[in-house]
Amino acid sequence: MVTALGDTTAQARKLVDVGLWEPTSDGYRVIAWDDAQSTRQEVHQRRGAACDRMRRVRGASPALTATFGAKFARTTRAEAGV
Repeated sequence: MVTALGDTTAQARKLVDVGLWEPTSDGYRVIAWDDAQSTRQEVHQRRGAACDRMRRVRGASPALTATFGAKFARTTRAEAGV
């Protein structure tokens, strides 16, 4: 698999040596992969918080209201059909 990704065995060995990968019977495993990845729930929570935050910012922005109108500034992408 390593060579299929364009890497060499020497590069894979370096990743093993520094503790990022560990050899397995069928290749390598990234150590602590789960620790570095967000769960689906965490991603959705972050996205929801970002949407809420931007909705508040856009709703309070005089420039957006002046340019696009008060209704547009408070409209979500889904409501706008985007």
